[in-house]
Amino acid sequence: MLYVVTGAVRVSAGQVGRVRVVAARALAVLGDGDHVRIIGLEPENRFLLIAGKSLHEPVARGGPFVMNTRAEVLQAFRDYEQGDL
Repeated sequence: MLYVVTGAVRVSAGQVGRVRVVAARALAVLGDGDHVRIIGLEPENRFLLIAGKSLHEPVARGGPFVMNTRAEVLQAFRDYEQGDL
């Protein structure tokens, strides 16, 4: 995925090479592929490019915690409140 903090960028990714413009404060999900091309369109551009292999696991989230199940999220809250983290 690509998140543009400031400016705007032109991005193409994957085999198809679909090109799109991503503006500031916008998120683009790029999908599968082994390369990405990013071109800045403003004098100053800042962005985050995040990539990773899918774990194919369930995701449960709550507050600042991300776990695999809702029960694990609730346990994380209990641990945090008790100072066990």
